[in-house]
Amino acid sequence: MPVSMLINRTFERKGLEARVSHKSYKELGIDHKPTIPLGPKFSEMERRGIKTAFGNANRDIGVRNKEIQRQIEVEIDRTSDRSR
Repeated sequence: MPVSMLINRTFERKGLEARVSHKSYKELGIDHKPTIPLGPKFSEMERRGIKTAFGNANRDIGVRNKEIQRQIEVEIDRTSDRSR
């Protein structure tokens, strides 16, 4: 049994409407892109304020993923408003 089912049962017993899923973003149809592992050398450079190509790519990915998350939240709000 996926952990998500146990969590959802607990939420239900507590009267919470929230639910969690064990599915990946891909399985849910969410176009979320993973960041690029920097490794110790580039991570240290980024910590020191030196911008790297990989760090720049990760920042771009982060901006894109935040926008996708914002769109999902808007859709959730719109859907939950209709169900009330």
